[in-house]
Amino acid sequence: MSSSSSAGVDAYVRDLKSIFEDTKDIVYLKDLNGTYLYMNPAGSRTMGRDGVGASDLDLFGSEVAAEILAIDHEIVASLHRHRTYVSVRKVGAQERVFYTSKSAQKRDGVWVISGVTRDITAQERIMRHPFDVQATSIAHKINNPLSYAIDGIQALLGLINDLQQLPDETRRQLLAHAETTAHGLNRIRDVVIDNLMPEQRRLPTPQPAPSTSARLKVLIVDDEHRRGRALKRSLGRHHDVSSVAGGAQAIVALKSFQFDVVVSDVVMPHVSGRELYEWIEANLPDMARRVIFMTGGAVTRELNAFIKKSSRSVLRKPFDPQELLAAIARAGRTLDDAG
Repeated sequence: MSSSSSAGVDAYVRDLKSIFEDTKDIVYLKDLNGTYLYMNPAGSRTMGRDGVGASDLDLFGSEVAAEILAIDHEIVASLHRHRTYVSVRKVGAQERVFYTSKSAQKRDGVWVISGVTRDITAQERIMRHPFDVQATSIAHKINNPLSYAIDGIQALLGLINDLQQLPDETRRQLLAHAETTAHGLNRIRDVVIDNLMPEQRRLPTPQPAPSTSARLKVLIVDDEHRRGRALKRSLGRHHDVSSVAGGAQAIVALKSFQFDVVVSDVVMPHVSGRELYEWIEANLPDMARRVIFMTGGAVTRELNAFIKKSSRSVLRKPFDPQELLAAIARAGRTLDDAG
């Protein structure tokens, strides 16, 4: 490539950067050998590495690289020098579905391929499994208010036990009614999980752990404000509990204060539980072992795979407060191990 040709391509790359750095779609420019001259941050994040200087062979392996190279040369040879197509590519351990629009241009005598690729994996899942997606959404909507009810009944049971002035017979009757209600609510939870959230049965389940008398500093992260407050009340008799309404607030809290255990919802707007966990891994690696996840049902296969890979405990909303106490006790034991 001559110096003048190279300068022309370089100028084109600079123009691309100024336009596409912040877009969520993958935007790239590459030569006919499959080497990427430019890839925007969205592309590098999707590929899990800096794409500039990498080749299709580096990113996808020999078989897929040969397929892409053939497509690129067909585009150059075609009349309109443009093509759109849908492809399935394995990126890391996950299969992703991409919609791609590519064009071939000649810049100072050099052919280059510019492309825009959109990750449509989620949309494809909705189209192929509409009932699964709808069922998960319904389950999530049921589980959050159901969690409030179960937490309320558990708090009521504790209150009844603490009221010393109650006559024994009155206490017995109140406890019987409350326990029957708790049993019914838990049965509703099981029906929801079994029929609308079968994937949840395959998530790691916290195992019973010995109770601990040590009071731990626990951070609850849940974008459902009432849920966070209910958990704070439920755990407050055993631990020092703070609650925040999302991942961004959790990061601020973790920068400012020291916590022993983090209990976080998985699906949250803006900064998700997964993104929060990845921030903790990068900035507070010792804390990563003491993260507990909660989920109300809206867990995709990708998130399910992430949770399993992380090996963190997962509580399915609505859950018995004793499950959470057991998970916190087990997480707290890692503090002793570290000491």
